[in-house]
Amino acid sequence: MEKNPILIVDDEPSYLELMKDFLNQEGYTNVITESNPLNVIPLLDRTDIDLILLDIFMPEMNGLELLEKIYAVYPSIPVVVVTAVHEVQIALKAIMSIGIFPSLNRFQIENYQCRIIICA
Repeated sequence: MEKNPILIVDDEPSYLELMKDFLNQEGYTNVITESNPLNVIPLLDRTDIDLILLDIFMPEMNGLELLEKIYAVYPSIPVVVVTAVHEVQIALKAIMSIGIFPSLNRFQIENYQCRIIICA
């Protein structure tokens, strides 16, 4: 049985493609990408999602606003906030300010150094 999809939310198409390719190589073939954060809640209303990978800095709605909306309606969906290394302290403070207490991990994909903040 195929698992529910992983949702990647980021406003940069090249990053969406990079993350989707990385997940596919790791065996996660059921991946949905979304570049507009305003489309995420309606997508969650009609699709069961196992995990969300979420960028913080997006133009239409920042990832922290979206994270708060996701947790208000779908608190059982784990969210991994992915951010650039230099943004991590800002991200941690902001996430904790909305009452979510995450853990922090580091990883690298190709030449990109990333930090992930797990909000589960």
